[in-house]
Amino acid sequence: MKGILRAFRGQRVLVFLVMLFFGTLLSVQVRSLAEENARLQRTKQDYEYYANLLESEIRFSNEQRTKIEDLSVRKASLLESSLIQSGDEALLAELRKVRALAGFTPVTGPGLVITLDDSEARVPGTNPADALIHDGDIRHILDLLRGTSALAFAINGERIVSTSEIVCNGPSVLINGQKYPVPYVITASGDPVVMRLALESDPFIALRRKDRIRILVEEREEVTVPGFRDTARIPIYISALEVTG
Repeated sequence: MKGILRAFRGQRVLVFLVMLFFGTLLSVQVRSLAEENARLQRTKQDYEYYANLLESEIRFSNEQRTKIEDLSVRKASLLESSLIQSGDEALLAELRKVRALAGFTPVTGPGLVITLDDSEARVPGTNPADALIHDGDIRHILDLLRGTSALAFAINGERIVSTSEIVCNGPSVLINGQKYPVPYVITASGDPVVMRLALESDPFIALRRKDRIRILVEEREEVTVPGFRDTARIPIYISALEVTG
């Protein structure tokens, strides 16, 4: 009888130890999950904070950019008004001609809208970079369009002039000092038939399409290419073009 009692007590002790072990393990897991949830919550809060901060900064930057553009328009209008009042029609005509040639004025007429976007799926056995739009792709298309005597271009609303920079910047492309992600929408003013033929017959574009790069070309009866907006940096651009002895 005593042997049975000792065995029973031993089993109870064993059960207690097993329960204690699993209880401790469960407690550690619960604490770990609670800490992980708290960490995730803090991370989520930080992400929301910085996302809102970034959105606020972008909104502020866009507002300031709009103000600068409005002031530039007012400045140009006041200058023209001053020349009209002074009766200097020849200088006014020359000013308008120079502004048009420099790309400061919008251009409206028939043209193309070309949309460039990364591949939706990578081609097996190829370089992953081949599935992305690069600055070289954009510049190649612009060079093709220039060869057709296109009148004016813009990329994502940025007027392209002789001093414009188009440079890869990580996952985006820097255009006139502004970062833009895909897709890149090129608006080109000129003969849409001639420009489209130049694009569709180009071997490099055909090769890039085999990489599944998306290049959509649309003819339009009317497009508007905006004027160059970054007039505040013109002195910097001019200095960069100067050759010093």
